[in-house]
Amino acid sequence: MPGINLPPNMKAKYETACFSRLLLSALILMSGHMLYPFF
Repeated sequence: MPGINLPPNMKAKYETACFSRLLLSALILMSGHMLYPFF
């Protein structure tokens, strides 16, 4: 978000949360895709 100036530690925390959420959703998508043929 270009309009908001966050402190560096908050920015890092926010980016980490976004990244982990993205990674988790990707993992769920992948596992679902892998398991799909077996159901």
